[in-house]
Amino acid sequence: MTEDTATQGSRGLLERARLRLPDRRARARRRDLVLAAIVIVGAAWAVAAGSSLDPAWFVRGAVVSAALLAMLSAIVVVHELAHLVVGRLLGIRSDAFSVGFGPELVGITRGGIRWSWRAIPLGGYVRLLGETDAAVQGGLAAAGPTRIALVYLAGPVANLATAAAAAAVLAISQGVTLAAVPQAVAAVLWTALAVTARLIVEWIPTMLSNLAAMPFGGLPSMFGAMDQAVRSGPFLVTLLFVLLNLSIGLMNLIPLPPLDGGQAVLGIARARMGDRIPEAAVRRAVRAGFVGLMALMFAINVVDLVRWTVGGYTLGA
Repeated sequence: MTEDTATQGSRGLLERARLRLPDRRARARRRDLVLAAIVIVGAAWAVAAGSSLDPAWFVRGAVVSAALLAMLSAIVVVHELAHLVVGRLLGIRSDAFSVGFGPELVGITRGGIRWSWRAIPLGGYVRLLGETDAAVQGGLAAAGPTRIALVYLAGPVANLATAAAAAAVLAISQGVTLAAVPQAVAAVLWTALAVTARLIVEWIPTMLSNLAAMPFGGLPSMFGAMDQAVRSGPFLVTLLFVLLNLSIGLMNLIPLPPLDGGQAVLGIARARMGDRIPEAAVRRAVRAGFVGLMALMFAINVVDLVRWTVGGYTLGA
């Protein structure tokens, strides 16, 4: 290697480092903002809801929060991994797998997929190639109606199957015989389906008339449920895992974008009708649905937090 070549190589390395530096600084700023927001919200929550600010209260809050985050992350991983695995088995490629939304906190690229953990632990996603473009080889839109439906429905079905498996473990732990386990699991699933249907029927008029009287909650209610479960023992923790898997699986079957049921309906319609459904209109519909869902989740969690704190919930009580 000549001196000029070495000099040019060094300059190239420095230039690439300078180009990467703003991206790293931007990621660091986003991460700091997210962490600061979490600390501020957590402190406000503690002041509003805690009966005392002694160290034991914060330790218990950290334990319950970690348990809830681990459970929600496990449910999301099951859901999204089912989309990815079924897609791969059907020849549909993907390039991103995320637990959470918003700024990326931790990420790594392996096997052509960006695996990441993001700041807002309210879901996750798998980015399938060619979701709205049938011209993409190996993409979802070009896969045909049956494969599209299988990929989108894999996530909810995986959550329901996980709930059924966990319910079977609970039944066996309570002395139910192996022969009676299927009946016990079916009873749990049927009850959850009935409760979910009732919530949906009540939810629409309730949301239109009085958000504060909504018949379900968000993260604050889940935090309270996890606190109760952790204090009660493994049975209630497993039962909460069953209920959350069931609720997420059943809700995602609703045929509204960006939920999986709605995505399946849109994908099948695109596959059958082709250019009669403009891709731009589909993208706008999915984007509007996503923004609406995020706004709804934000409103539910804010109202639930107000109810939780005004109601005087005391951690560990």
